[in-house]
Amino acid sequence: QTALSTYEDYIYEYTTTNIVTEAPKSPVSTKTIFRDLNSNNKEAVIPRGFYVLDEEDNETTVIDKGLVVVAPDGSEYVWVPIENIEEMAVLQENSENDYEGIIYDITTLSGTAQVEKITRENGGGNIGSGIGYREPDIVEDERVAGVTGGDNDIEHLNIINSILETTYTTSEQFKKDLQADFNDLIASIIKYKGFYVGRYETSIEKETDTAISKSNVLPATAALDSANTWYGLYAYQKELANKYIGVKSYMIWGCTYDAILRWALEGEDKVNVLSTTIGNNISNAPYALTGQTKTDKINNIYDLSGNGQEWTLEVSQTTGRTRRRRKRKLC
Repeated sequence: QTALSTYEDYIYEYTTTNIVTEAPKSPVSTKTIFRDLNSNNKEAVIPRGFYVLDEEDNETTVIDKGLVVVAPDGSEYVWVPIENIEEMAVLQENSENDYEGIIYDITTLSGTAQVEKITRENGGGNIGSGIGYREPDIVEDERVAGVTGGDNDIEHLNIINSILETTYTTSEQFKKDLQADFNDLIASIIKYKGFYVGRYETSIEKETDTAISKSNVLPATAALDSANTWYGLYAYQKELANKYIGVKSYMIWGCTYDAILRWALEGEDKVNVLSTTIGNNISNAPYALTGQTKTDKINNIYDLSGNGQEWTLEVSQTTGRTRRRRKRKLC
């Protein structure tokens, strides 16, 4: 039985063009950089066919408040600015090309957020070691939500193959692509100083059998049986951006999840980051439609504050991927 979770996937752009200082409120015909004069000149990339949503009450045109864009299919995404990539990822030991994520322990003490980087000495692990919190990596014996057998289980790989039309037969093939995807993401963040995250918990549009990020719909794991496994949801979230131009998408990584929370702790919604009195904090709570609780949004991101659990790409030990509910260390 799965918990109410926020399976947000993030998207990022990987080519560039003109710069504007007014938020484009109609679909852009070519990729555009929006320079926000109200956010100390921070910039966000607006992919081709997307536009900035203008909800005055939520300040959705301001990067520091949570800039919201609308995709051609009506899905909504929030831009997460990243000023320093070294707080999010570093090159792996003895590698000139492959990055690994930096994971944080975010807890609360006497009402104050405590943010601690997880290092090799306090719970982190080397890629491929089978030890500690780390990404990108594979798992040998996944035991999340009643699933047994890991990334080397052909039945799991075939779930991905059936959705993405890949041909995985071994976990090493899967690991190679995870590493390439993570490297691409970090390169994009270095270039554009940010990434997008789904504004709402991911769902599935049954007419097209594709992932969406829209309000007032059932989350993916409730909407479709094939998305109610880590492997199925991973595949749907990676496939999501195929319907857009110049964009890629993935299930959220641990380091991007932490980046969202650390960014939120700098803003007006920081009280929502670690609150246990709002949203859904019961692990076995029933599913809710997306975007229903307006008071617990974090920087215009719904279904994140107070939700039960969330699958990520982050690995813990040899036996599973980390699930999150704002405060980490829920495995």
